[in-house]
Amino acid sequence: MTRTEDNSPLSDHSDYWTEKKLLSVQRALSKRRDVLRLEIPAGLRKQRIDRVDSSTANVLDSGEQAAIDAITDIDLSEITRDDAELRAIDAALQRVEAHTYGTCVACGGDVELARLAVDPAASRCYPCQSQAEAQMAKPPRA
Repeated sequence: MTRTEDNSPLSDHSDYWTEKKLLSVQRALSKRRDVLRLEIPAGLRKQRIDRVDSSTANVLDSGEQAAIDAITDIDLSEITRDDAELRAIDAALQRVEAHTYGTCVACGGDVELARLAVDPAASRCYPCQSQAEAQMAKPPRA
């Protein structure tokens, strides 16, 4: 990454993001957002139905109850993941509108194009994302 005289990051590919490319990213993000907006409520409805079904079923043995609990945990994890993805997409769409898409929110440098190709909602460059994940993995101080 190139830096200015005061050592602040300078975008190496700021001219890469033409209006056409930003519009394409915006469309892809919006399409995924629309899918998630349907999947999240459907997952929540499924949870409610499953909960009612399991509460009205015959008495379950511990193995059956454990299986139901495991499936419920997986379903809730999927809903949580989808919700986090939806929030990341909304933030990415805001960055597109603000013409800051592709700029790391942590250091101001470029988010790698390969990273954005894999995750168009990525908000940090690889080094900053790695550092953020390492911080999240640390146990809280007592």
